[in-house]
Amino acid sequence: MDYGDVPGWISAIASALTLTVAIVAAVAAFRQVCEARTLRLEQAQPFVVLDVEVSGTGHPHTDLVIRNIGQTLAYDVEFKFTPALQSTLDDDNTVGPLADASLLKSGIPSMPPGREYRILFENMPARFESDLTRRYDLEIAYSNTRGEKETLKQVVDLDLFYGYSTVRVHDTHHIAKTLRAWAKSAGVRSF
Repeated sequence: MDYGDVPGWISAIASALTLTVAIVAAVAAFRQVCEARTLRLEQAQPFVVLDVEVSGTGHPHTDLVIRNIGQTLAYDVEFKFTPALQSTLDDDNTVGPLADASLLKSGIPSMPPGREYRILFENMPARFESDLTRRYDLEIAYSNTRGEKETLKQVVDLDLFYGYSTVRVHDTHHIAKTLRAWAKSAGVRSF
């Protein structure tokens, strides 16, 4: 049996296998480059969140805290609360209802990474004694540096603050408050 030029056949098969391996490697490399690019774009995004935290003045007050925890600047940050945001402090607030705060009503033109805004939100015991809703559906819309609009849907559930005990920690705010009271009782006008 004559199989022709055996070394030629072996060389052709080896070349075909080498070409196949090169094509598979190129496809795998292309996929890795695409995944790396997607990951890099996802990591280099703004990420704006709103949370409710115990106020710096201490319990029972809470603050609305807005943060950009992403890696880039967020543009045109807007908030939509359903139902409309209300607070038991709205009637006591000299600047008007919380929902009318410029930050929440008109939005934030730009918010750099790590930026945080805190707004006094609520007296929680008064909230639980009131008929006000304790759950809000929230949409936070913002644009990234490429102009792409992102919308984050979030639930603000105030029931998370109900039914647990807190430990009161006295800090410099409480020390200053005590010193002012002592000074007032001693007749000191200024210190």
